[in-house]
Amino acid sequence: MSTQETDLLSPLFTEFVNTVGVANLDDEEVQHLRRFVGWCGGDARISAIYPQQLQTYLEQVSASVADPKPCASVLRRFFAHAHESGWVERNPASGLRTTKRAVKGERRAAPTADGTFISRKRYDELGAELDELKGKGRERISKLLHAAIKDGDLRENAAYDEAKYQQGMLEARVRELEQTLRTSTITDDEADAAAAKTANGDDGIKIGMRVELELTDGSETIAYQLVGPSEVDPLEGKISYLSPVGASLLAKRTGETVAVETPDGSETYRVLSYSF
Repeated sequence: MSTQETDLLSPLFTEFVNTVGVANLDDEEVQHLRRFVGWCGGDARISAIYPQQLQTYLEQVSASVADPKPCASVLRRFFAHAHESGWVERNPASGLRTTKRAVKGERRAAPTADGTFISRKRYDELGAELDELKGKGRERISKLLHAAIKDGDLRENAAYDEAKYQQGMLEARVRELEQTLRTSTITDDEADAAAAKTANGDDGIKIGMRVELELTDGSETIAYQLVGPSEVDPLEGKISYLSPVGASLLAKRTGETVAVETPDGSETYRVLSYSF
């Protein structure tokens, strides 16, 4: 495949997992990739991802996990595959390096040692998905396996191989959801945040808030909501608090500015307002 209109992260992620195979990717590696895709946005073009962006992401991961090396390793494999398969002409991860230091001068809340922040709504959604997979999902796979086994010789049974593959994907997702729910910190809901603000004063932009920004020259106004990596939705303006923009906004207050590095250079935004 050559660089073309299909050079999007989501289909590349799917192809990579299918090509490499769940047997050659552990749950932690798959989770790291899912979070990276969520951080960038599934509709992000691979050709627009540049080395500095990857390094920034890894530095932010380094500040929230005990060992960033597995994340760096799977990102190198991921982009090496993209390059070798013709998705991109260059490999932006070829010079990726790990670091234990947080981004200098960054003001942001810290997640749990091995987890991330997540909204109460998203936590409940993931819990419902987990229940569905462990119930109806496993029941569906069991029926597929039973039907395939009845067909005879398993050594040349495409239906059986497909059922086993689906079973592997389902169980990998179950383990990922269990890990996420076990380690994630639920962000304050609106009532909790209002009470905290009354007691402690305004402590700036927090995860879960909707933020309105404008370029310092007044030429553009944009709005975002800061969410966890699993909740990112570019179409709804939901960006990860681990993304370059999100991390820079945490703890900022009205009137303060933030410099954002983009492929076209640095742009400066001013905070107009923020609220839940």
